[in-house]
Amino acid sequence: MKAAVCLYDGFCNFEFSVLLESLALADCQIDYIAKTLKPVRAEEGFLALGEYTWGTICADDYDVLVLTGIGAEDDSSDWILADEELLSLIRSFDKAGKLIAAISCAPMILVNAGIMNERRYVASVDRECFMAGGACTSVELSAEQMKGLLDMKEQKKHPELHGYVQDGNVITANGWWFREWAMAVCKALQLPFYPKSFGLETEE
Repeated sequence: MKAAVCLYDGFCNFEFSVLLESLALADCQIDYIAKTLKPVRAEEGFLALGEYTWGTICADDYDVLVLTGIGAEDDSSDWILADEELLSLIRSFDKAGKLIAAISCAPMILVNAGIMNERRYVASVDRECFMAGGACTSVELSAEQMKGLLDMKEQKKHPELHGYVQDGNVITANGWWFREWAMAVCKALQLPFYPKSFGLETEE
């Protein structure tokens, strides 16, 4: 089992911490990938280094691609939504039928990659941010592109989702539900998950 985990400036460590720990406990090989091999700073303040760049890995070598959210007080991280190398990598994983796991605002990167047109998904965003005149300055998405989105407001109407949605080979989640997302990803990969180790009383 092999996972490709994306790193970028402002990446939110806590949102994929439970998933990374679970993958490690299952002896999954975790490769950290980034746009360059220069250090990037996490939302929590520490520095991290990618081992490989987005343009040098092959989807066929991996079982899952993982993208966490991005924390920034301004729009300095918006570039990630439109980075063509990353978008191309996402498309290659989807074309190969590999699992793609994205949490918080990261599902919107998948939208801009063009792989969510016929899928249902959740994200820690308000859809207005990505429409004309919205807060996101790098990407403008149409209502048609976001037709499958359950945004922060709409998710309140669907507590049965437990904050995440799996549609085909893509699992997306609200950042608040990072434990449940990790559990869903491990289940999809047929890996063990230990809910009580992360404060979850049951598996559902």
